[in-house]
Amino acid sequence: MLQFLPARCSLRQPITLSSALSPIRGPGLVLSLLLAAATAGPPVSAESLPETATTTHGVADPSLAAGTADAAFTDGLLLADADAVPGTAMETIVVTGTRTSRLREEASVRTEVVDRQEVRRVAARTLADAIEFTPGIRVESNCQNCNETELLILGLAGRYNQVLFDGFPLLSALSSVYGLEQTPSVLIDQIEIVKGGASALYGPGAVGGVVNLIPRRPLRTGGDFDYRYDSVRGRPHHSVAGAFDWVPGDGAHGFTLYGQHDRHPGVDLTGDGFTEVPRKRLVVAGLRYEGDLTDRTRLKLSYEFNYENRRGGDRLDRPEFEADIAESIRSERHLATLSLEHEVTTDFIFGMRGAASLTERDSYYGGLGGDAPGDPVDDPDLLALGITTAGQLARSQFGRTRNPLLFGEVYGDYTLGDHRFLAGLQFTGESIDDRYPELDEVIDESYTNVGLFLQDEWTVTPDLDIVLGARVDKSSEVSGVTFSPRIATRYRPVESVTLRASLASGFLDPRVYDEDLHISFLEGERRRIVNSPDLGPERSLSTLAGIEWRPDALHGDLAFELNGFHTRIRDAFDLIETGREAGNVGVLERVNSDGARVYGVEANVSYAILPGLRAELGYIEQRSRFDSERSPFDDGGFESRNFFKTPDRSGVLKLVWDATDSTELFVGCRYTGRMDVPNFRTEQVVRSGSFFTIDVGLSHRIQLGDMSDMTVRVGVRNLTNSFQKDLERGPERDADFVYGPRQPRTFYTGVSFSF
Repeated sequence: MLQFLPARCSLRQPITLSSALSPIRGPGLVLSLLLAAATAGPPVSAESLPETATTTHGVADPSLAAGTADAAFTDGLLLADADAVPGTAMETIVVTGTRTSRLREEASVRTEVVDRQEVRRVAARTLADAIEFTPGIRVESNCQNCNETELLILGLAGRYNQVLFDGFPLLSALSSVYGLEQTPSVLIDQIEIVKGGASALYGPGAVGGVVNLIPRRPLRTGGDFDYRYDSVRGRPHHSVAGAFDWVPGDGAHGFTLYGQHDRHPGVDLTGDGFTEVPRKRLVVAGLRYEGDLTDRTRLKLSYEFNYENRRGGDRLDRPEFEADIAESIRSERHLATLSLEHEVTTDFIFGMRGAASLTERDSYYGGLGGDAPGDPVDDPDLLALGITTAGQLARSQFGRTRNPLLFGEVYGDYTLGDHRFLAGLQFTGESIDDRYPELDEVIDESYTNVGLFLQDEWTVTPDLDIVLGARVDKSSEVSGVTFSPRIATRYRPVESVTLRASLASGFLDPRVYDEDLHISFLEGERRRIVNSPDLGPERSLSTLAGIEWRPDALHGDLAFELNGFHTRIRDAFDLIETGREAGNVGVLERVNSDGARVYGVEANVSYAILPGLRAELGYIEQRSRFDSERSPFDDGGFESRNFFKTPDRSGVLKLVWDATDSTELFVGCRYTGRMDVPNFRTEQVVRSGSFFTIDVGLSHRIQLGDMSDMTVRVGVRNLTNSFQKDLERGPERDADFVYGPRQPRTFYTGVSFSF
């Protein structure tokens, strides 16, 4: 029987619009200067900016041109601040949808933006925190022990979504497990979110959508420092972060040094001695450079080191093998990027980009499971390995994983009349070496993909744009090539109305490595996955259509948006157990099955109620259904067409009140509807209740000088403590049986300095 297995503490495959600006070559830095002036603290006068800061080269590299002017909300519709300059309310520059810079309102591909001001407003510590108030975006925890997080876009799980850092696909198979919580918010300048298939530009994995983090840019010498204290059930959580920008001389070159250090204790929410919030220590340090080598050539370099130590379970003060349950992960990640763009002529830009990352992890998944160390084991295969007691088995569950990734690209950006062409060649290579020496378990696999893409942005009239694109990919994991076309259009029939529509394909290639298998160790199972010889990619076709209306009578203070979406997935991956091999290891074969549909409606309303009071409401009504009924359990039983752990409705409400020029109150509400959640211990499916969380934050800024200030923040996340009430308990708990909001009620306070 085919079984479309749900997420189980699993690794998620990760998951960047063109032009009224096109006559202006390389507008990105100019607009980013506007962004910094609006969001990074005290304004910078035009006279203080170096002349060379007004030129940059190319926007085909999605990391080189993004920014936002003065805006209140930028993850949905935009409303002007009370004191914004007329005409600037919508002037947010986006690049992710087409990899060319455009004003958000003129982009053919709908793009939602979270800017730096919004990141600070919601008291985000990491990327995972920063995107949670975007309609249709959910970040959920999938493990009670380690809190592995997953990004869902319009109901599609993490493996269907691609996360980019400065336009680079840097989340590897291993680093994607905890990567959303390892990216510091101090690095974020802007986050761009494109929903729907994007494989025509970004290749495998861009099925449900793309999230692209645009990092801060060194515009002037100065920096930020932030300290935050959180309290979860009285347990202190500390976070220190900072960034320093150095722009010497004439401003042609800039450097950014950044870092973050978090220390969180484990928290037991049920009183059974086992943690629901793991003990964590995170250290991030990085250096970025960008500058003009000549008046036509721009270079960007970056390096980041990331270290995290997290452990969940019980007896955190004892070695892992003395605990009943222990998930312990110590990981190090090194990543480096290079971007070079050269303006050959005023109409042609040539660029190349490269990136490399190395993730190494020492892990432990296991424990005594409630047994005494001297209790005998009766598995003949374990006995053959010399493992005769529960204590010996517990000592054998240490593993080590090594995961390098390489990415390279060359591209050209050519403007011919009303057409702007973008073409490029990409290569991605990744390998995984995952070993449990005492259990004789080894996964040693590699993956490569080569993609060739072409895009034409056609400005038919100032009010009508059409984007045509296609990509061909050859993966090492499937036979043949994969073709991914896309068409998108924007039409503005009148000044206050914008219509958008797109039809885009996406695909997902199979990978052999799967974090789900580590949970099998906790449950006493040993499994490995093999791909069927006839396996093909998962394919998708996404249709989106929407209308955006800003009534002229209210001067842009009111905005409505209504979008319909439909994604059809075919040849979905499924796992079937084909038997067992030497060592009593279960063999799961990955095959293609039928598919699924995700469809629904998204509505957004933004309104500047008063000059200092603004509101935004977003609501999603959707259905996520398999083509046929599926059971989440190996032995069958409960069957349903519903996606598991996926609600049919969700909503977001945000209110911002500028009480004074220096004091701001933020209230954010999130609604998550009911969902079906499987419990693998009881082999029952639970219909959850709904959740309604309220976040409240108050900030007050104190001017310390002409170019420096201090901001004090206090607040509470999940004020209603709307949190899962039926968490599993004890050493035999099902760690996958978690759903709903990631955090219980959490009080916080903090102070930040900008200079």
